[in-house]
Amino acid sequence: ATAMEAMNGTTFSIPVSSLFTNDATGTRDPKIKEFFFGVMENTELISGVFNVSESGEPFIDVKLNGNTESIPLEAEKISENNYAFSGVMDLKNWNALAAVASINKACEVLHTGPDGVSKTWSEVAVKAEVMFK
Repeated sequence: ATAMEAMNGTTFSIPVSSLFTNDATGTRDPKIKEFFFGVMENTELISGVFNVSESGEPFIDVKLNGNTESIPLEAEKISENNYAFSGVMDLKNWNALAAVASINKACEVLHTGPDGVSKTWSEVAVKAEVMFK
């Protein structure tokens, strides 16, 4: 009856091998694959399920690093057939802080600010746009 109902229960998978950050130097993607995803368990795919709560709130259950956790989403109706979804994934919920530390160490010089502190955040913005035809 609605777009949200149609999407409820939809599964997805994202192959980590498809990672492409559009880095002109060609050095970022291999580092992310080795020092971030390579530190985690079972990282061939990031997979999940799109769900809608009984109150109508969208969320995704995401499997990463051998753990499945939920990410609440905000939905925006862009047009009659087009929706945008956004949320925040905190990697600590997937026991992935060792991977965050690993990529921070591998990219320490690039991640060091003017204050001399090297920092890589554990929060990841999650965004998707879905068009219905």
